[in-house]
Amino acid sequence: MAEQTNGGSVKRYLRGINLLAGETDGMVYYYILNEHGDVAQLWGQSGTCKALYEYDAFGNERKPEKGDENPFRYCGEYLDLETDTYYLRARSYRAGTGRFTQEDTLWCAKNQLPNGQEIPDPLSLNKYTYCHNNPTRYSDPSGHFIISTTAIVTAVAATAFAAAGAFMGKWLAEKMEVAKEDQWKYVVGGAVGGAVLGATVGYLAGPAIVAATGVGGISVTSGGISLVEAGTVGGAGATGFEQARQLLEAQKLNASGSFEDFFLDAGNGKGILATIDANGVVEFAIEAGKGSSIPGREMFAQMMNHFGSNVNAVRGNWSYGDNLGMVNRLTSAGVPLEEAVLKTWTAGQSALYGFTNAAIQTIKGIPGAYTKLGVLFTR
Repeated sequence: MAEQTNGGSVKRYLRGINLLAGETDGMVYYYILNEHGDVAQLWGQSGTCKALYEYDAFGNERKPEKGDENPFRYCGEYLDLETDTYYLRARSYRAGTGRFTQEDTLWCAKNQLPNGQEIPDPLSLNKYTYCHNNPTRYSDPSGHFIISTTAIVTAVAATAFAAAGAFMGKWLAEKMEVAKEDQWKYVVGGAVGGAVLGATVGYLAGPAIVAATGVGGISVTSGGISLVEAGTVGGAGATGFEQARQLLEAQKLNASGSFEDFFLDAGNGKGILATIDANGVVEFAIEAGKGSSIPGREMFAQMMNHFGSNVNAVRGNWSYGDNLGMVNRLTSAGVPLEEAVLKTWTAGQSALYGFTNAAIQTIKGIPGAYTKLGVLFTR
């Protein structure tokens, strides 16, 4: 791959499985990637490190150097230094906002409930979100769909083992003095065997890496995630009270039927559904915004009025969505977690009813890259 600059000079880049090296004015330098696929270091031919790169979860560079013209940074992708956007084939991505600059071409994907009925996938309703607001778990190399860590580990392992298998096949054929016209059979056999072994190792190692790092998940397209957590912006779209109850059960919100549930359909796949437990703790899922006949704050108000004096606390379990996205953006800028949680949408709405204290019950991830938070808002 080559790039011609305004001055007429040509920069060349070498790719294998990932970005390997670049050449500018006869000088070769090598790219070192981290586990996420980000360019972490740039090394020269002399063995000296030319540049170091650090990013937050969404790709914002922590200590950018002025004058650095290296165009490959976050996820190993091409950064347009003039517009400060990453080229991801179908669309461009701006790390500063954690959003694509163009809409997704997929509109309102559907998820299937256990009873066979379909509801809109809440994560497909916002056309600009990047990696379902969870870039520590997923990557999106095309602007159309996301890939899990397990899938990446499996693919890389299969490729590496296939190459090793082909090499071993070639070595074995020469060792056995096989005729040159027949040696290809050993090479192909070794490559296929190595790919199978590598895929198996990668598949088995993927969950271990996920468990060790908190980064991972299943392979999924932009319309393929069916998990919806309570307390996040996203997750309604049912068309009746019974269907809402089924969705609550599928989401494990303890909707046993022993307590009164709440469901409000705002049209166009928007709405809110909630449950309250014996201790008066409310958990909810909401989808508002464009196309909704009722604003999100009004849906929340109707929910709180419905449960009335029975409400003793509001719980949020965030594994993606606007709440988690807000926390990650703030903590990546140095804001303490406890303070960042109080600046979320759910915290603001809960505070209107006197629930101004936030107790963090579950934490997974690190500042700027949290993958799951459990928060209880109390008086």
